[in-house]
Amino acid sequence: MKLAKGHHVSSNRKKHPLTWKFGVLRSKKFRSWVLKIGLRVVVAVALFVIIAPVWPAIRFYLWDKLGIDQSVPVTRVVQVDLKQDNGRGLININKDGGAEKSPELRDNYLEIPKIGVRMPIATGPDESALDGGHAWLRPGSVNPGQTGNLILTGHRFAYLSGGKTFYHLDKLTEGDEILVHWNSQVYRYVVKRSFVVSPEHTKIEAPSATSKLTLYTCTPLWTAKNRLVVVAEPT
Repeated sequence: MKLAKGHHVSSNRKKHPLTWKFGVLRSKKFRSWVLKIGLRVVVAVALFVIIAPVWPAIRFYLWDKLGIDQSVPVTRVVQVDLKQDNGRGLININKDGGAEKSPELRDNYLEIPKIGVRMPIATGPDESALDGGHAWLRPGSVNPGQTGNLILTGHRFAYLSGGKTFYHLDKLTEGDEILVHWNSQVYRYVVKRSFVVSPEHTKIEAPSATSKLTLYTCTPLWTAKNRLVVVAEPT
């Protein structure tokens, strides 16, 4: 039937949901919102990339100027009454003499109080052991507690490492304390000397007839040109 002029057939058909969604995605308002979010993400990432490499130095400088002690508490492991410690047999003694349980003392990690380092110690055949902010117990090194050259290396800086690096290793001086936590024991060392060598100078990893700790990392900062070496002896 032919409809009179000016009349039309009404339709109850609804638009498909996808049609509405694609329409929103194509809208100027949505594209503008996506652009703003994208720009903010790019700016945030750029700031992180720029600031992260120098932030440890800035923090160390500011804390030094403000007189804030950024060192981590020195800890040691002692044997206690198993009944008193609910069967764990380990207790954490801090500088002030207070005692508190410390589950992490069952882990193997390196502690350098002066520069705020607490890095898990990892073993492995290659540099992947350094991933995640670990100190790498080098192949050929003796284990803590054994006579010889205990060799640990770590990244000088790494993004997403959580500060677990040797960034401030150059701040260590003679007499500074280094603690190696290993198999529920703590081995204490004091720094004797530090020096810089080339990457080809492998003698720093040579076996030793006496007990010593060798730490090394890349230097200068953000390069792998040389190696900064710190040698410490047990006390």
